[in-house]
Amino acid sequence: IDEPQVDLRRTARRCLATYFPDASEEHLESLLDAEEVSVNAGAIIRRRGEEAAHVDLILTGRVQYIDAERQVSHSLSIGAFVGEQVVAGGTLPPGTWRAESHVTLLRIPGVLLKSFLDTTGLGQRFGEMVERIEFVRHSWLFGEQLTPDTLNHIALAMKPVHCPAEGIIDTREVRDLFLVAEGSVVLENRQGIPVETLQPGDFFGEQNIIESGMESLIGRAASDSVLLRTSEFPL
Repeated sequence: IDEPQVDLRRTARRCLATYFPDASEEHLESLLDAEEVSVNAGAIIRRRGEEAAHVDLILTGRVQYIDAERQVSHSLSIGAFVGEQVVAGGTLPPGTWRAESHVTLLRIPGVLLKSFLDTTGLGQRFGEMVERIEFVRHSWLFGEQLTPDTLNHIALAMKPVHCPAEGIIDTREVRDLFLVAEGSVVLENRQGIPVETLQPGDFFGEQNIIESGMESLIGRAASDSVLLRTSEFPL
């Protein structure tokens, strides 16, 4: 095996380990036997709604992800998956992936990845992480500024919080960030006066993170809501 191939294999192992930190070396090795594929700049890797029998892991280069319906466009780099939704949630890709530069991919057969997830018992965790990564990536707070490693780290650290209508989220005593995943939240000042209404993709709690002692707002769920709470943030 020549040196470039060894380096790519190391890159693939490191990237997979960030997705599956609890998997054994033996189980990770089963994925590393997948084929490496080169793609020229400008080529379409996967089209929206296209069924495919594989999932790609970016090892070199950059890939543009485009979701025209949601007016979203991101540039993905080493460590990001392409088309993982099919395995993680059984849904067809919502967008299109196009090579921005020459790209090397680890092309993992879908049946191999599913077998890996079943054997390790990591299927549910992987599905939840993929869902959270997509949510964070579409949030204007983070967007494409984060590397896949950082996105994975944040996604793993996020904890869902179910808040019924009129439920209170008091951020004054904690140093956590809350992202609205479902429902809506009204921010109120200490006098109980509404200041802002947040929708999915919006966030709050950053006051205590930026500067301790700043006046924090209290969140009140306007409807049954799901929040993603994390103490990990690249601010």
